[in-house]
Amino acid sequence: KMKEKKGNEEEVISKPLSSKAVGMPKSGKPWKKHTKSRAGFKKTIVKQTWEEKMKKKADTQALRNRVRALKEERKTNLQAERKRLAEKAKRKELNEFKSSTYQEIKNTSKVKRWSKKARKQLVKMPKELFYKKYVEAS
Repeated sequence: KMKEKKGNEEEVISKPLSSKAVGMPKSGKPWKKHTKSRAGFKKTIVKQTWEEKMKKKADTQALRNRVRALKEERKTNLQAERKRLAEKAKRKELNEFKSSTYQEIKNTSKVKRWSKKARKQLVKMPKELFYKKYVEAS
């Protein structure tokens, strides 16, 4: 702030604190206010001792190892479950074929006269393969 004397009166003229140009509208108030640093934003760093630092590091490492072990355990459980379900589906299919009735069709021209639903249920395979796959497997 600067003071100028005009006769008996002192007039105070304020200068902007920053080097930026400050616009002055008709009201006389600057449209850019200069920023002040705030005391609340001061960071205080708490120093740790070497032992505290190493303890914290060991704790985080132990936590990471535990998480990794849990993930591995979950992965093996999921693989075992998938394998069990695949074996179950295979057994179910085998049991369905074992319990089903079947007949050997010698005259295939009759199949053309069947209904569409009956033809969809028809499974075609060589006799040797059928006996090898389902009858002898039991």
